[in-house]
Amino acid sequence: MNLKNPNAKIRTRLARVLAFTSAVLLLAMIGTSEANGQKPPPPPPGPKWTMEVIDHPAFNASTTSHDINSSGHIVGRSVGTTGQETFSFVYKPESGVTLVNDWLSPADASTWQIFLYSGSSINDLGQITGGGKLRNGSGSSTIRLTPPTIGQQYALIEDLGGSDSHGINLFGEVAGDSDLSEAAYWSPTGDMSLLTPPAGSIAYSEAWEIANSGEIVGTASFGSAGSRALYWASPAASPVVLPYLALGANNVPSGTADDMNGSGVIVGYSSKGKSGTATVMRAFSYALPSGPIKDLGSFGGNSRAESINDGGMIVGWSTPKSSIFSKPFYYTTATGMVDLKTAIINLPAGASLVGGAEINELNQIAVTVKLSDGRQRPALLTPVPLP
Repeated sequence: MNLKNPNAKIRTRLARVLAFTSAVLLLAMIGTSEANGQKPPPPPPGPKWTMEVIDHPAFNASTTSHDINSSGHIVGRSVGTTGQETFSFVYKPESGVTLVNDWLSPADASTWQIFLYSGSSINDLGQITGGGKLRNGSGSSTIRLTPPTIGQQYALIEDLGGSDSHGINLFGEVAGDSDLSEAAYWSPTGDMSLLTPPAGSIAYSEAWEIANSGEIVGTASFGSAGSRALYWASPAASPVVLPYLALGANNVPSGTADDMNGSGVIVGYSSKGKSGTATVMRAFSYALPSGPIKDLGSFGGNSRAESINDGGMIVGWSTPKSSIFSKPFYYTTATGMVDLKTAIINLPAGASLVGGAEINELNQIAVTVKLSDGRQRPALLTPVPLP
């Protein structure tokens, strides 16, 4: 998850100057080497990470990470099977794992199971949001939970109404969808308002991320006419419908915007043709205000970009050709799309990465690792300093 950074334009301009200078120097080196009959120098190595596998005695077999903030704090979920409870957790490198239910007062714990869905999010203040499941089985609701601070025994839990939430910014503003599957916004005081839908007849809409600036990204479905990625400049603005790479199955477009960084670069997925009767999905990036939309590639199958930071590093997932199993990637303009597993220097023997990934401003990444015994565990990837 990325939050709007006011210094992004300055850093972006500096990065462009450095990138141009590096490109000129590299071309000069290649030209000199070829003139002397020598092979050009190899490209610089890509980034590397170390892995910390996160575990806790209460974790069920399938325990996954969902989001990461700028302090490296991760929120995730442990899925119970028969006789087991599904619950959420927060991991902090400085203190380890806390089960979210342990923060609740006895009254709140008897009401809420705190079943946070896959879109759960954590901001830099440690507030988390997602779908909270009621213990009495009567349904679920969007919640915002503020952890206890010094001198407090219990967390503050707020029932915001609605169906689910996916993003929370530094000010506690929340983005998600209503009970009627309409993209929605919640203010710091908990007031909900529906986001303006795009023109046309829509089947549903969702808001996936909200920046500190109040900018929001998401999607809308037009039923048989496909779906499109959306951008709202503010909770009160009309949406901008983003372009797509190519029409998919049934000659209709498909797309979702998942995240944006402080430079106004949006990432997500877009249709890119079809394979038989199925739409081919490709991870994309789109720089506001006018693009163009960029295909980030894949490992041979579908792909989706889920998170981008102000440095421009993108993470997400892709499937190999003829496979339904996804694995996470990182992407930079210098390296293109790279299997994230190959960049981890201490991956446990027999382990693999599954699902997607989220990245913060320090290039720390939250992933899920499948261990050799079949258990799935959240993991924190920390970048290795360049030599």
